Amino acid sequence: MDADVGRVSEGRLRDSGKAPFDLAALGQSALAVARREMGRRHIRREMVGNAEIFGEPAWEMLLDLFIHGCEGKPVATSSLCIASGAPISTALRLLNRMCVKGIVARRRDTGDARRQLVELSPAVRCKLLAYFAAQSSIPSSDENGENAPRDAALYPADPISDVPFPKTH
Repeated sequence: MDADVGRVSEGRLRDSGKAPFDLAALGQSALAVARREMGRRHIRREMVGNAEIFGEPAWEMLLDLFIHGCEGKPVATSSLCIASGAPISTALRLLNRMCVKGIVARRRDTGDARRQLVELSPAVRCKLLAYFAAQSSIPSSDENGENAPRDAALYPADPISDVPFPKTH
């Protein structure tokens, strides 16, 4: 994880009153949640099919970049386009829009000048880290399959589906 992302994450969590904490453990927890999310999406695509209707290419790209970034692995533009599940031309247009908006950045591969590598901006990586880390702290169910008790102030139930979601301020 980049040092600047760690500092930003640490500062935000410290400001929230939840410090001290283990940033490495937080990152590993967030990475595990992101991997599960990607796994679920692949299973859904295989079992339900029809990526044109159920696909979210931008989210697929962000997941791929977050996971690879946490693992310290570079992501080539072509690989990212394939990971999106969208046609290459569509994925490239989407990638260009994300670059313009500062969500991701492209840079030349120093080992192979023919390739461009893509990475998340530090701000977006920090947001995704917080998003996935928050998901890892949401209780799901106990060993009997019953809903685990949860702090209603932090995770009020959705009145329609009774699914906990973090409270926004």
